[in-house]
Amino acid sequence: MTSVAPAATGGGYQVVMNQINEQGNTVGTKTVTADKVFFAAGSIGTSKLLVSMKAQGQLANLPGAVGQEWGHNGNVMVGRANHMWDATGAKQSAIPVMGIDNWADTSAPVFAEIAPFPAGTELWVSLSP
Repeated sequence: MTSVAPAATGGGYQVVMNQINEQGNTVGTKTVTADKVFFAAGSIGTSKLLVSMKAQGQLANLPGAVGQEWGHNGNVMVGRANHMWDATGAKQSAIPVMGIDNWADTSAPVFAEIAPFPAGTELWVSLSP
């Protein structure tokens, strides 16, 4: 999706999207009108698209909180100590132990988490990303 705005006539929203091929190249553009448009929170590009459309005056009623206080993937890591009788086994993974970032690269910013998997030994901890 490249833009969303209230439809000029009849209510609803006009949505413009690019059709891409297997290599990611745009091979066509399509415009549709829908009564309602739903966005998946945290999906790639959702916040960027919404705040961009608001800045362009297309979504004037969009709450100001959209685009604030969000992260790129929403990871939450949780660890819970297990009892001796509730073993996790040697195939339990560990939570990320290192993060590598290169946000300064304007053409290809990146962040990567390094998480050992599997641990190869009993951890006595249930870990959940």
